[in-house]
Amino acid sequence: MKALSIKQPYAGLIIAGIKNIENRSWAPKGRVGPLAICASKYPDTIKWWETMRVMCRRLHVAFPEELCQVNGAVLGVVDFNYFVCKTADGLLGTDHPTIQVEQVTDWWSPDSFGFILENPRPLPQPIPIKGQLGLFDLPEDVLAELQQQLHSQGAAR
Repeated sequence: MKALSIKQPYAGLIIAGIKNIENRSWAPKGRVGPLAICASKYPDTIKWWETMRVMCRRLHVAFPEELCQVNGAVLGVVDFNYFVCKTADGLLGTDHPTIQVEQVTDWWSPDSFGFILENPRPLPQPIPIKGQLGLFDLPEDVLAELQQQLHSQGAAR
């Protein structure tokens, strides 16, 4: 399974199902599928936290304070199968079969390549990990723990 390190509070917002786009300057090669979201060791500067709290109020959702406080750990898994980007003519371009423009405009930066993140599955217990740049493979022990937690969670439902 691939993983992506993201600074807080953005990682927490993604796993809480609030932020559905992750902006990057690069495009991955091909489809990714399930993607582990790792909160980076160091969070973003505090000024952006208040901006995210304001965004949550605007969207009428609660800011996931506790989830956004976790750093240096896998928080959960999302599905990453689609992209959004600006086309050559400057319009929105996506390969998602049903997404509407208004579903991405809150989080997508038109100067970026947007990863459309769906179906967030938070872990009951974050798993400590040292993040990396770009997409990376989870270590075997972390992957085993992640799969065990997701399986246990599914069985409990």
